[in-house]
Amino acid sequence: MNKKEYLREIAERSCVKPSVRKRLMEDISTQYESLIAKGCSDIEVMERMGEPDTIAAELFETYYASCANELTERPFIEYKSRIKICGLPLIHAVFIRKFGRGSCIYNIPVARGIIAIGNIAVGVFATGNVAIGLITISNVGFGLIALGNLVTSPFFSFGNLSAASLSMGNMAVGYAALGNAGIGVYGILNYVFAGVNTVNTGYTSLQSSEISTYLNQVPEFVKIFFEIGIGIMNNKITLACMLVGYLIILLFIWIYFRRKAKKQ
Repeated sequence: MNKKEYLREIAERSCVKPSVRKRLMEDISTQYESLIAKGCSDIEVMERMGEPDTIAAELFETYYASCANELTERPFIEYKSRIKICGLPLIHAVFIRKFGRGSCIYNIPVARGIIAIGNIAVGVFATGNVAIGLITISNVGFGLIALGNLVTSPFFSFGNLSAASLSMGNMAVGYAALGNAGIGVYGILNYVFAGVNTVNTGYTSLQSSEISTYLNQVPEFVKIFFEIGIGIMNNKITLACMLVGYLIILLFIWIYFRRKAKKQ
């Protein structure tokens, strides 16, 4: 851990308002630099100052005690596995403990891990309100494979508003777009806003000869994407099971790791 990462972790975990956090971090940074000026190395400075979480907790308690606020502890709980891969915990989950006054609730730490779960999550697999990773399930997300409400990806995304090379959703934008409405170089859409080689399915069955003819005119990988997507859309039971399963998995993950966070 270098100085920048050390100070960033203190700032994130302090959970105080941005304006207050800036002033407090200036004091911490000055203290850090004063120890460096005395000849201490970065490692020695961090050892003398203490763990980032300990410092952050003290900053939070000191600030809110001086404000006579009812908050007595930081508004989050977390679980962080001891196993690490490439410096990242295998699992890092951060959950909101309580709602407080002011903007405190928006300053909980970012979950960073191979598997990251939190309000803001960054990892190989990330899920939360905002998520960034290789595979993401979120309200707002960016990933190689992104699922959720507002999602974007360089490869595949599925969501209410979806933007990707292979995009599927209510409003789909991409090289190949499949859904209710959208924009695409290739597209099978009820409403086509713009496209190069698209087909409007507003009055056409997905099983029609027009769709079959169209699929033979597109690149092979686009054809495979469309065939899989059409298969899912035509099978309402499969689609419903996928959505219900998705929600159950998220609920299970949330409950399981929240319990582990409380115990840690």
